[in-house]
Amino acid sequence: MWMSAELYQLDMPQVISTARVTRKRRVGWRIWLHDRFGSPLGVGEVAPWEGFGSGVLAVEKELASWSRYPDQRLPIPQSIEQILTGAASTWHEALDHAYHLTTRFELLKDLTSEIVHLASCPEVRAGIELAVLDALARHKNVPLCMLLEPRAPLSAPTHRIVTTLDDAITAARQGFTALKVKVGKRGDEEQERRFLLALQKTLPHIQLRLDANQAWSAEDADSWCEFICSMSIDWLEEPTQKFNILSELMTRPYDRVRLGVDESISQTQLSSSSFLQQCAELGVGVLTLKPMVLGGLIPTIRWALDARDVGLDVCVTHTMGSVIERRGAASLLAAIRPELREVSGGLGGGLLKDLAPEWPIQGGELYLSADSGLGIALSREVQQATKDPETISQAQHHADRSFDSSFKLRAQSSLPHPLLSAASARPDHTAWRGKDEQEESVSYSTLAQRVVRIADQLSMTLMVEHRSEINSHQEQELTRIVALVGSLDSTWLTYCYALSGMGVSIAPLNPALTQHELDDALTRVGADALIQLSSDDVKLFIYSTQETSVHELPSRQQMREWSRETSEGRLQTSLTRLGSWGWEESRFIICTSGTTGQPQAIQLNTRQLCLSAFGSAVRLGHHLDDVWLACLPPYHVGGLSLLLRCLFYQITVQAGRPDPLQIAQALVEGRCTLASLTPTMLAAVIQQLQTMDEGNTLSAHHRVRRVLIGGGATSTELWTEAQKVGLPIVLTWGMSETASQVCTQLYPAPPHRPLPLLPFVGVTLDAEERFNILGPLTQNGMLKTGDQGVIQEQGVIISGRADDAIVSGGINLSPNEIETVLRTHPSVKDAAVVGVPDKRYGARPVAFFVSEPEHRRAL
Repeated sequence: MWMSAELYQLDMPQVISTARVTRKRRVGWRIWLHDRFGSPLGVGEVAPWEGFGSGVLAVEKELASWSRYPDQRLPIPQSIEQILTGAASTWHEALDHAYHLTTRFELLKDLTSEIVHLASCPEVRAGIELAVLDALARHKNVPLCMLLEPRAPLSAPTHRIVTTLDDAITAARQGFTALKVKVGKRGDEEQERRFLLALQKTLPHIQLRLDANQAWSAEDADSWCEFICSMSIDWLEEPTQKFNILSELMTRPYDRVRLGVDESISQTQLSSSSFLQQCAELGVGVLTLKPMVLGGLIPTIRWALDARDVGLDVCVTHTMGSVIERRGAASLLAAIRPELREVSGGLGGGLLKDLAPEWPIQGGELYLSADSGLGIALSREVQQATKDPETISQAQHHADRSFDSSFKLRAQSSLPHPLLSAASARPDHTAWRGKDEQEESVSYSTLAQRVVRIADQLSMTLMVEHRSEINSHQEQELTRIVALVGSLDSTWLTYCYALSGMGVSIAPLNPALTQHELDDALTRVGADALIQLSSDDVKLFIYSTQETSVHELPSRQQMREWSRETSEGRLQTSLTRLGSWGWEESRFIICTSGTTGQPQAIQLNTRQLCLSAFGSAVRLGHHLDDVWLACLPPYHVGGLSLLLRCLFYQITVQAGRPDPLQIAQALVEGRCTLASLTPTMLAAVIQQLQTMDEGNTLSAHHRVRRVLIGGGATSTELWTEAQKVGLPIVLTWGMSETASQVCTQLYPAPPHRPLPLLPFVGVTLDAEERFNILGPLTQNGMLKTGDQGVIQEQGVIISGRADDAIVSGGINLSPNEIETVLRTHPSVKDAAVVGVPDKRYGARPVAFFVSEPEHRRAL
């Protein structure tokens, strides 16, 4: 194998002017990795830029030195060739078993370590390394970002450089949440300040990042820092010419300015950890990384991990090279997103005529290709692109048609984490309202802030714990199912949404379970971990075949003390690290007794949850000021689906207890517009309402739009009493397997009326007159139920269940279990349990038994 370099000269779309250099034309080299027959295996780029790294002349001189090899072909070390051809099977097996960036980093560092001996300029090393990694990713048939980190999302956040107000407005309309402005040009200070003030006034919610490119003296920086303190600036990058001047700045009264470091990285003689420790001590908050300047992607990963360890945020940018360099930087940024707390990017730009098609940028996110490697065609047509403009146009057209087909398919089958949209659209709207004024209420932005921080802490434990030795390398046992035990409150909600963005299935469990019942439930759902929320602390139990480890997590008090530390733009960038919800992926596992008495673990995927929320909106309507009273437990489908509806609708969850008096007071006082109750709870609430003042009872429900009643049969008598006290109840029929509702009334109607089906649900009857539910609301397109009834044009009428289960107060009771317990009594010879109609509970179990002769008198 061998390398070759090919010079390119391409125009920029506009003149690039910084404090150090002005350029209109871009000069760089494309690096090709060839096999022994000359066919291309991978592509990289050498893109030097004045003011960063070695500079153009040094790079040109080093590439010219390749002439000492025949045909200017740089030979590749045999160890790298063995890996790229698959001959190093042990290395490949170790890489396949390394499921985490930090473990893969060491292996990839070994692969690229010999590149250091091939070139002295970091830009040349970066070009060689990128071509090698591109070839390896193609050999593995994975995108480059997933070669670096298997959990990497196929997207990377990016800001956009703007020079005019029109540019900024256009960028904001395109969805960019962060803009970068170059400052420090001589003689333009007042003009730059007026431009920044106009930006902030016109686009107050846009994040502004300033880059001075070391243009100022300490005195100039003083003046600018004082000006910046009066504005909302995300960070100021490289204000001074020497890094040690930063220490002088931080002793002055401008420590409110978050500083960034960029060029100083290539100038330091210290190790990454020592240099970054100094940065952290001096108050630097952001580290901007250019893989081209640092010698490639793998050395940049080291810098990023060290930055994480000292608490610095990371921004990945390029040196204004071609699309090859930008794709490499974007792949790196996507790879480090699961590992770092805060990441951002400057990945936009592009040459007037580039070397390959651009990746699309939408809403401030650059979407990577699911094709292998960098996703750049290695055909001869593309190699000749710079020589024939018409050929590159044809090649780009062909690439555009096939570009990113796998990602587009994935995008069609998943949706971003719904909290991302809620925190963006309604950041200050109340997501969770406490039961009373003494209890905490949380906005969507605060909730999102907590969710991101909890997700960061959980990922470090859930994804890294449990390792076993395989071929002298450590294999990670990924957590797949996490049980969540605790009462519903803002902490429970935070952990629920954090887990839902980590690619795990969540199994909410009843906190009242005994230890034996809890162990049985954990086994049934197949939990790999348990998060247990108590009144004081939060503990994480991780299960393995050998042992159980226990970890302390942030307490409820700590979570309440967390302030909103980031701006809205940075929060949005953080939220994008929460994984998307695959349409068919299991999101929750509901552990229910079922109608047979045997516990069942029912999986609910994203599709079912979305359709359940949509069906509820179709029947109950959706108002932006809705508040839903949550008094059903989240470990039952009724309580869980309620929370997810509110998240999708971006409305408020009103905390509540299953206490009839408190529910009645919440309804009377107008603290909610919607509520979900079982018939048993409804009967108790009506009883409480009947004891209140007549005036309150008649007028207090003016704000309550609907009260959803499900989980059991509602008698005509109970329905009539609800009408008398003015409760607008609507009846529903559903089950855990369908994520709650199948049929729901649009308006209050007596129980003997047919229940209208949701628009995407079909129902048939089998020979035993049991309902079969059809459509996407079920896991596999059809669900056989135990409910019996008839189908009419207006809907279905439920007459009962085919099995002998007793549904009492929304709880499925097994007669067989009750009979078994009764028979344990020494006085009982035999027992039988049946259900009888009940006004309050829908049905009640009644026991008949045969006593033992010697104990009949005792009975």
